Parts: sequence; structure tokens; C-alpha cells
Amino acid sequence: MLLTDVTGSMGSAIATVRAEMTALMDARGAVSTTARFGVASYRDESEFGFRLNQPLTANCTAVQTAVDSADLHASGGEDALEANLVALHALATDARVRWSPDAWRLVAWFGDVPGHEPSCPAPGVRHMRSSVLAALRAARISVIGVSLAGGLDRPFGPATGNSWGSCTPPSGGDAIAAGQGTSLTDGTLGIVAKRISWTVRRKQSRFCHR
Repeated sequence: MLLTDVTGSMGSAIATVRAEMTALMDARGAVSTTARFGVASYRDESEFGFRLNQPLTANCTAVQTAVDSADLHASGGEDALEANLVALHALATDARVRWSPDAWRLVAWFGDVPGHEPSCPAPGVRHMRSSVLAALRAARISVIGVSLAGGLDRPFGPATGNSWGSCTPPSGGDAIAAGQGTSLTDGTLGIVAKRISWTVRRKQSRFCHR
């Protein structure tokens, strides 16, 4: 499952994923012919904390269409903290995602700032990294974080970048501790990377062209 921040600073990363998505699915299909892929996104809670652009499917065309869609166009933002925790919790708990019961469940999470912690109260639950980690573990999900410029691990002061009125300050006057991204990846036996770096071995699989 691809999960990405779609605020303005993510334009270059999304363009890279868009260009390589089918090749990546083909490469994964060389390892597992039962692989399925999906797409989800998030902004700030005041806009949308979680959008399921494409539930998990073996239909590569549907996934590429979701990645190419205007819904995955990077724009706006500029107020730093986003709805990362809301989106990750939704991937672990929302039945619409359609995880297979016995599958290896993997989320590739792209972002450049941490999430409000606790999350802004939409739809009424305030998530912490600990509660999101518990949900991910319960759902047997591993998270690979692509932390652009190390942003998913950055610390923030209690009011920095929080323009949504009902979420200022985000943590009752407490700062947001560093390491949010790493705590969620390490805690699910995943990894965190600080840049996009991959080499796709093309034509090793016809998974998307069967």
C-alpha cells in the first residue's frame, strides 16, 4: 500500500512514484504472483486526514490510474504538521483497504514532516504514535517510511506550524518529540529512508501485462 502526503512540498516525490509505479509493481510481481497494491493519501485533518484512493487490488491499471489522478496532485499545505497518524491508523483499521487475511502487509509511507501528536480531533479520536503503533502491530502491518530530508523524524515546538484553530497547540502545550517516523517503522519491523533511491529491474516480470 502506497501512502503519501499530498501537500505542496511532495510534488517531486509523487512525480517519481508516478513514473515508476508500474515498473515497481512488475518487480514485486516477479517475487509474488499474488501481490496486490493500493494507494492512499493524506493532508491536514482540517482538509482530509485520510483518503483511500485505490483499495488493494491486483489490477495494475487501476493502481496506476489512482497514482496518475488529480487527487494525488501535490498542492497547498505550508503549515507544517500533517495528518500522518490519522492516515496510518486508518490503514490499520479501515475494512475498505481490503488486506488479505494471510498476506504480508506492507505500507510504503512518503512524507516530509511528522503528524500532529496527538492528532487533531477528527473524527474525534486523538492518536499518539503509541496508539498508532499498537494498531499497526495488531493488523500485522510493516511500515517503510521514506522521510524526505529526514522530515518524518523532526521535532516541533508546541505551536509551530499548527494553524488549525482547534489543534493549537497540538499537544496541550507539549512539544512534539523527535523520532515519530522511526518509532513507527522500527516498531513494525520496517525501515525509514531519508530519500527516494531505487533501481527498478525492468522486464523481469509481466505481472502488470498478463
